[in-house]
Amino acid sequence: MGNKKKERAANRKKATPPADSLRSDAIATDAVGLALVQRKAGSKWVFTSRDPLAPPLAGMSTLLQALSFAARLAPLDSYWWWITDQALDDIARQLHDSNHCVVDGMLGESRCAALQREVCALRQAGRLKASRLAGGRSGAMTSYTHSAVRGDLVSWFNGEEAEQGALPSYLLRVDTLIDQLKPRLQQLQGITGRSNAMVACYPGGGARYVRHCDNSCDAGSGNRCNGRRLTAILYLNCDWQPGDGGELRLFEPFAPPGRPPLADVQPLADRVVLFFADYRVLPSHADRLAVTLWYFDEEERRQARATGAEALAEDRLESEAIEAEIQRFESRFGGSADRHERRGATT
Repeated sequence: MGNKKKERAANRKKATPPADSLRSDAIATDAVGLALVQRKAGSKWVFTSRDPLAPPLAGMSTLLQALSFAARLAPLDSYWWWITDQALDDIARQLHDSNHCVVDGMLGESRCAALQREVCALRQAGRLKASRLAGGRSGAMTSYTHSAVRGDLVSWFNGEEAEQGALPSYLLRVDTLIDQLKPRLQQLQGITGRSNAMVACYPGGGARYVRHCDNSCDAGSGNRCNGRRLTAILYLNCDWQPGDGGELRLFEPFAPPGRPPLADVQPLADRVVLFFADYRVLPSHADRLAVTLWYFDEEERRQARATGAEALAEDRLESEAIEAEIQRFESRFGGSADRHERRGATT
C-alpha cells in the first residue's frame, strides 16, 4: 500500500512543472503544458496551448537579429540598421523565397508604447468603427460587416493628423524601407504609393479575420487585380503573451484550400511583418492592436480603377459575387451581414 502512495506521489511530481516555469497568473497545469490563465481581471479563464498541427512560428531571421543586436548601442533616430545593405538583401531574399519577412524593433520601445497609447485613446474616443468587407477590385462596390468573419474595429489615418505623434515616425521608417527594397525585388519595382494607415483593434472575445487575400493577383496578372502589391503590419501589443491569440497565419499565395499554412506570426510589440501571402487572423482573447499599410503598383492600381463598358459589366459580376459571398458566410457563421452600398475607395 505504501509503495502505491509513493508511486502516485512520484507521478504527480513528474506531471507538475517547476513553479518558476508557470506565469504568476497560472492556476493549473497538466502534463502536456496546458496552463489555465486569466488574461485580465474579470475576463474569462482560458487554457493557453498551441495546436500540435499548427505551422511553425515565424520570427526575425538570425542575420537580422545579429544586425539588430550589433546596433543596440547606436541611437535609433540616427542609425536605422534595417536599411543597411546586409539587412535589405536578407529581407528581399525572404520575401522572394518565403513571401513574408519579420522585422522587430523598427520603432523602439518608447515610441511603440506611445503609439499604443495613441491607438487606445482613439478607441476610447469612439474613433474606431466596425471594419467592412468586399468592395470589389476598385473598393467602390457593395461592402458589408459581419463580426463572425471579421471582428476588428478600424479607422484610417494619413499621418498628418498629429505631426508630433508616433505614427508619422513609423510611416517614415517603413516607407524608407520599402523604397530601399524596390531595386532588390522585381515585384516591388512598380510601387509608387501606398494606402493610408489602417489602425485596427481586435477587441478580444474571439475576434478574428477569416482566411482571405489582399490582392487576388499574381504580380499584375489576372482579372482580379486591385493594385495592392505588398502588405505591411506593425503590432503594438506591449503586454501580449502566448494564449492571448490574434496570431497572423500565413498561407502560400494561390494555394488550394487543403494546403498547410506556411507560418504563424505572433503579434509582438514593435514587430513589422511584410508579406505577399494569403492570411487570416486567429481568434484574439485579448485586445490586439495593429497598423496596416498596403503598397500599390501604379499601373495595376490604374487598371483596377478604369471605367467604361467593360468595367461596368465586371462590376455587375462582382456585385453578384459579393452577394454570393455574403450568403455563404451567413450560412457558415450564422447571423446576418450589414450591407453598405457603393462607397469611395480608401487610399
